[in-house]
Amino acid sequence: NDLKQLYKDVPAPRTPVLQPAVDQDTKPVEPLLRTTQITNSRAAEQPARMSERSKAALKRYAPLFYTRRSVTIGAISFAVLLCAAAGFWISRSAAGQVAMPDLHGQTADQANVKLQKLGWHGHVVVSKVPSSAAQDGSIVEETPDAGSKIKLSQTIYLKVANQASDPNKTADFTGQDASLIYAKLIQAGVPAANITLKAQPSANSAGMVLSQNPAADSQFDPQTAPVELDVAVPAGEALVPGVLNLNVDAAGQLLIQNGLHYHYTIDRSGGTPNTVADQDIPPGRVVPNGSTVELHVANSG
Repeated sequence: NDLKQLYKDVPAPRTPVLQPAVDQDTKPVEPLLRTTQITNSRAAEQPARMSERSKAALKRYAPLFYTRRSVTIGAISFAVLLCAAAGFWISRSAAGQVAMPDLHGQTADQANVKLQKLGWHGHVVVSKVPSSAAQDGSIVEETPDAGSKIKLSQTIYLKVANQASDPNKTADFTGQDASLIYAKLIQAGVPAANITLKAQPSANSAGMVLSQNPAADSQFDPQTAPVELDVAVPAGEALVPGVLNLNVDAAGQLLIQNGLHYHYTIDRSGGTPNTVADQDIPPGRVVPNGSTVELHVANSG
């Protein structure tokens, strides 16, 4: 009702009546000026002719119109900003990735150069696998797979062919899991007392062999030659040493020196009494500082 009253109080526009044409030399614009003056005077009278009820309605409903308009404009602006942010994030994510190339048949060095040309600057972990078909040292498997998207700093794992070699020469252990290499050395007949694991600070490739002594392809006698493996250990973590066949007290001291705790149980028959027959965390494994290693000790029976 208030809006209806407001509508009634606003007078309908009136069409001005033009005066007859006159001599342009004497009165060129008088009819137009007179019409404008009449229109302006009527417009000036309109606010005075509005009733109090119409004024109240105008005051009541005008803020509602502008509030809805402001909310609409705000919603549209937010949507535009959201779309712009999403587009920026997508373009930035795409810019930080490249397609993994097919590296099969290439050497690890060739693969590294090829990846760097694409803008990649991550770390490559190389491991050798027995193969008689592929050329020695050539890549036979890559992770991630060729064609997949990789981050520019992502770690890439490559497996290269390792043909049968002289059993009296040491293999190349670098880039391989230290705990697996330790187990292989034990299987090859290397005494546990001859294997030394050394922790080397490294933020990447935790538990991987960084270097070895003796070097790869050097003459090696498994029964007598000592083996040293430098293993990557990130900050806040510890390298589990091998304590097999050690006296339980000596084994405990070695574990403590490496930042670990230990607990032992005398539950194994055979072997030298009070020596470690088994450990639940294998040597060469990297674990958080303060972890507990369970030791199984030979009894006297």
